[in-house]
Amino acid sequence: MCLYLYLRSCYNGTMKGGVGMAVIECPMCGRQIADKVEECPGCGYSLRYLMAEEEQESQEAPKIQEDTRTELEKLVDEICARNDNMYVAIKELRQATGMDLGSADDIIRKKYKGVTRQEERKRSKQKRGRFHL
Repeated sequence: MCLYLYLRSCYNGTMKGGVGMAVIECPMCGRQIADKVEECPGCGYSLRYLMAEEEQESQEAPKIQEDTRTELEKLVDEICARNDNMYVAIKELRQATGMDLGSADDIIRKKYKGVTRQEERKRSKQKRGRFHL
């Protein structure tokens, strides 16, 4: 097979067992060209601009993230955003939900400090050396 036919078959994606390229139309002259070339061999139109534009459009596509938090988590986040004081946030959560003090304390403390009251006490006992297993 001559080199011309081989290259043409690879270019058109018709070669058996070979990896074909996608063929696009040049926006300037309408010639069929491979999607991997940077400029049209017929008119010299630079396709780098098109590739960059397509890449930018794909990156700019807005990613909509669904809020999967529960109503309680949303309420806690809202309360914590409004209050710098953890104890005021506990009071507000109790008023909004009718929750008991211990549960509201654990939820808000977990949000502010990352641990519940029991975990905090356990850590402080371990630090003082009074914790026995």
